[in-house]
Amino acid sequence: MSGCYPDLTEYNDDFLAYAFQTQCPAPASTDEARCMQNVYTALRGLSQLNDDNSDPIDPFLVSMFFEPIGTTSAERVTDFCRYITAFEDRAGWEFLDNLMGDPKKCGALYCDFGVRNARVAQRYMTTLATAKPRLEVAKNGFRYR
Repeated sequence: MSGCYPDLTEYNDDFLAYAFQTQCPAPASTDEARCMQNVYTALRGLSQLNDDNSDPIDPFLVSMFFEPIGTTSAERVTDFCRYITAFEDRAGWEFLDNLMGDPKKCGALYCDFGVRNARVAQRYMTTLATAKPRLEVAKNGFRYR
């Protein structure tokens, strides 16, 4: 990806939807589409948590939501993550939420909002359940992280 994004705020929704469909990294497999859907959901959730914080969201914070499925390309999912972050800066979450909620506009990236949320929550809980606690030394003794 070039990293150069035009100012999209002056264009209408149809143009923006077209720009999204033609420029957004397209999933090469069902697994990749699922990963991109999860990443979008995680980024959106992080943006809502970050409303009071002026720091930009680090797209790599959502890496735990990349599903380790054989056909998934982490590079393409990372490109998608960067694209969504840049697109949100120009068009805003309201437009992106509308886009991701319309199967005609986002194509293979469409997934029902409730299903995406449930999948991300399940992924998060699985990660927590299978993670081994890490012991670290704090100034005042040992603690689990």
